Amino acid sequence: MKKSEKILSTIFIIIGFFVIASLIQAAFMSSGEGNGSILVGLLFMGMIFGIQSIWKKKNFNSNDNTPEKR
Repeated sequence: MKKSEKILSTIFIIIGFFVIASLIQAAFMSSGEGNGSILVGLLFMGMIFGIQSIWKKKNFNSNDNTPEKR
C-alpha cells in the first residue's frame, strides 16, 4: 500500500470515528439512558488498532531460516 493511500485511509477512519461517535452520543442523549461513553471508548480502541494495522510493516522474509547478520 502506498504512503498516500495510508494517509487517506487514516484520515477517513478518523472522520468516520467522529461521525459514528457523535451519532452514538446523540442517540444515548435523546433516549436519556446515559452518555454511551463505554461504547464510544470501544469504538476508539477499534480505531486505534485499525490505524496501527494499516501502518504496520509486514515482514516478507518470515519463512527464511538463515541467521540475521549483525
